[in-house]
Amino acid sequence: MISAIDPMVALGLCAGLIVLQVPLRGLARCLGGRLPLVLSALSVLLPLILLAPCFDRDRTLVPTGYLRQVLPGATLDGKSDLHGDQLNDVVLQILPWELEVRKAFARGRLAFWSDTLDGGSSPWVNPQAGVLAPISLAARLFPFRYFLIAALAFKLAIAIAGAGFLARRLGMGTAAASIVAVGFGLGGGMLGWALFPLSSTLAFVPWLVAGTLRLVRRPSFAALLSTAVVAAAVLLSGHPEVAAAGGLFAGFLGALVLRRGAGLSRRLGAPALAALLGFCLAAPQLLPFLAALPGSLRVRDRALASSSGAAPESRGPAETNATLFVQAVDGEGFGRPYSRPETLWPITSSSYAGAAAWLGVALALLAALDWRRRRLLVLWLLAFWGAILGISSIPLVLPPILRWISVPEYSRFVPVAALAFCLAGGFGFDALLKGRVRARRGLLALAAAIALAFSVRRSEHAQLCWALLAAATLLALPRGLRWRQAAGAMLLVAAVVDGVRWGRNFLPPGDPKYLYPPTPVTIALQHETQLGGPWRVVGNNSLAPAALLSVYGLADVRPHNPLVPAEVLAPLDAAFDFSPSESEYFGIFHHPDHPLLSFLNVRALVSNPYIVEPTTMVRCGGEVSPPYEVWCNLRALPRWFVPSGFDAVPKAGLAAWIRGMSDPRRVALPPGEGDDLALPSPDAALPDTHLVALTPGQVTLDVDGEGERLLASSVPGPRGWHARAPDGPPLRLLSINGAYLGIRVPPGVHRVELRYIPPGLFAGSLLCFAAVAALIGLGWNRRRWA
Repeated sequence: MISAIDPMVALGLCAGLIVLQVPLRGLARCLGGRLPLVLSALSVLLPLILLAPCFDRDRTLVPTGYLRQVLPGATLDGKSDLHGDQLNDVVLQILPWELEVRKAFARGRLAFWSDTLDGGSSPWVNPQAGVLAPISLAARLFPFRYFLIAALAFKLAIAIAGAGFLARRLGMGTAAASIVAVGFGLGGGMLGWALFPLSSTLAFVPWLVAGTLRLVRRPSFAALLSTAVVAAAVLLSGHPEVAAAGGLFAGFLGALVLRRGAGLSRRLGAPALAALLGFCLAAPQLLPFLAALPGSLRVRDRALASSSGAAPESRGPAETNATLFVQAVDGEGFGRPYSRPETLWPITSSSYAGAAAWLGVALALLAALDWRRRRLLVLWLLAFWGAILGISSIPLVLPPILRWISVPEYSRFVPVAALAFCLAGGFGFDALLKGRVRARRGLLALAAAIALAFSVRRSEHAQLCWALLAAATLLALPRGLRWRQAAGAMLLVAAVVDGVRWGRNFLPPGDPKYLYPPTPVTIALQHETQLGGPWRVVGNNSLAPAALLSVYGLADVRPHNPLVPAEVLAPLDAAFDFSPSESEYFGIFHHPDHPLLSFLNVRALVSNPYIVEPTTMVRCGGEVSPPYEVWCNLRALPRWFVPSGFDAVPKAGLAAWIRGMSDPRRVALPPGEGDDLALPSPDAALPDTHLVALTPGQVTLDVDGEGERLLASSVPGPRGWHARAPDGPPLRLLSINGAYLGIRVPPGVHRVELRYIPPGLFAGSLLCFAAVAALIGLGWNRRRWA
C-alpha cells in the first residue's frame, strides 16, 4: 500500500518519460523506421506501473536494510532483507561514486580525482562511476534520493522502445514487437541488474543492433551518425562486458542479415566506421579506463587464477551448474527472487525473458515451419543464446598465453543473450498473429512450452500466466483477424502481468530515514578529521566497510574498487594484511599500530571493545554509540611532508621493507632515484610544508627550506600527477613506498602546484575531436550516402 504519493517522483518521472520519447522517436527515424505509438506508450507506462510502489514518500530504491547492519552507530530498528546483502555494491560503491561525481559537477569541475574514495582515486577512469553515462546524466537532474528510481525508469523506457523497434526492423508486426519489448524490458537482464550500470549499458544495446542492421542493409549518413552516437552511449554507460557482448551481438546479427550484391564493401564498411567513430567519441573516458585496466586488481586476480590453472573465484555454485538454464525457463525456478540467500539473484535471474518468450520460441520452432528463412534466423539466435549461457556456466581454465581471455566476467554477457531469446520468441508470435500457424502445430508448440515450464516449477503465478498464454494461443488459431487481434492483446497483457509481478521482487523496500543518516560515530570522525587536516580514517577489522565513510566526506584509506591499482594494495597487504580479492570481496584490516598507518595520514580509527585495542593511539570522540569506539592516532603525518630519510628498495623487497618499517617518516625509493639527493642532517629540523589550496586533483603547497628537497605524500601516484613551480618547468616525480607520489623540489623553489590529469585523456580528447570533424565532413558530403 502507498501511504502518500511523492509528487517529485510521480510527476517528475512522468514528465521525464514523455520528454524522452522525442529523442527516441527521432533516433528511430534516423535509423530508417518509425517508433509505433504502442511502443512509445509502453515505454512510458510500463516504468510507471512497475515503479508505482516507489512513489511512496516512505520508500526508496536504496537497499537501506544493509546500511543498518554496517553503518557504525546506525539505529538497528527494522528488519534486514536479502536485497541489501546481495546488493551491497549499491550502497558501498555505486552511490558513493555517484555522490563524488555530483559534488564535482556542483563545483563546476569534472570528476578527475576524489580525495575520499579508495585513499585517493579517479572516478573518471572507473566506468561504473558513470561520469558521462547518458542515463546517469539525465537522472542527476533529480535529487540524490531519487537517483536510482529515475535512472531505472529511463533505462526501462529506452530498453522497451529499443527492443520493440529492433523487432520491427527484423520484420515483425507491432503486436509481436510489443511482446518482445515487454519481455526484454521487464526481464531479468534489465531488472536483475536494475540498480547497476549493467542495465544502463544494456538499455542501448537494441538500438545499437538496429543501427547495425540499417547500415548493412542500406547505409545512410543519418544512420551512420545515429549508430556512432549510440555506440558511444553504450561505451560510456558503465559496463565494459555488456558493451562487448552488445557489440558482438550486433555484429553477429548484422552478418546473418547481410546479403551479397551491389555495394557489399560499403555495407560492410559502414558498421565498422560507425563502431570506430563511436569509440572515438567515447575516447576521452574510454582511453583512461583502458590505461588503468592492465595494472588493476581485477586483472591481477584473473591473471593469477589463470596462471595457477584455477577458475575465476567470483563464480559461486549458482553459476557453475544449470542454474542459468533453469532460471531461463522459469524466473521462480528456485523460488521468489530474493527469497533464498544461497542463490545469486542478480546473476541467475538475468537469463529470464518471461514466460511468453518460451511460448514464442516453441511456436517458431514447431509451428511456423513454412517460414524457412526466419526459422534459420531463429535457430541462429537460439545458438547465440545457448552459447553465451554455456560459456557463463562453465568455468574457463586457460593456458597462460590466453589468460587475457579470463579477464571479462562472462556471466555479464547473459542479459544480451536474453535479448536474442526474446527476438527468437517474437518470430513465433509474429507467425501466430499473422495466421501462419497451423492449428495442430500450434497446439503441439503450446503443449511443449507448458510441459517445459511446469517441469521446473508449478507456482500459482506460473499457472496464471500460462493460463492467459494458452487462452490467447487458442484464440489466435482459428485464423480470424479479429480473433488474432484479441489474442495479441491478451498475449501482451499476459507478458505485462508476468513481468510486473515478477520484476517488483527486484525493487528493494528501502526506507529513506536510513539513507546514509548521520550517526554519533560519523559525527565524531568528522570532528576529529577537521582539526588541522586533511586527515584520513579507517575501520578496524571489518568495521565501517571501505567507501561507506566517503559519503560523509571522510577519506577512508581502504580501496573498494575492482579497478584500484594492484600496486596500491601491495603496501596495505604488507602492513595490515589488507588484501581484498574476488574470493575475499571485503578485505580485513589488521595491525592498526603499524607505522604505515601514520604515513597514510590516518588520524581516526573506528573500533570496538571486542577487537584488540591499539597501543599507539588514544581513545577520543567523546560519547559514541556503544559498542563503537573512536581512536585517534596522534602520530599521523600530514598528507604531504618532507621525509627524514630514504632507503633504496627494489620492487621485490618492498613488502619486506614495509613490514619492518619503524619510522613512518622514512620512505622507500626505487634504486637509483635518490642517489644524488641530499637530505638534512639528523640533527637539523625538517622543513615544514603548508597547504595553501586544496581541491580534488589540484593542490598548492609551500615547502620551507633551502637546497633540493624531497616532498613525500600518501597520495596514490605518481601516474597521472603533474607538478611544477609557479611559472616554472615541470618538477620530477618519484614513487614513494612503491605506490605513492613523491616530488623532487629544486633549490629556490618554495611553492609547488600539483594537478591530476587522467592518463590517456589528452589522446582521447584528440580522437573525440577527430571523430566530430569526420562526422561534420561526412555530413557536408552526405550525398554520397544517398
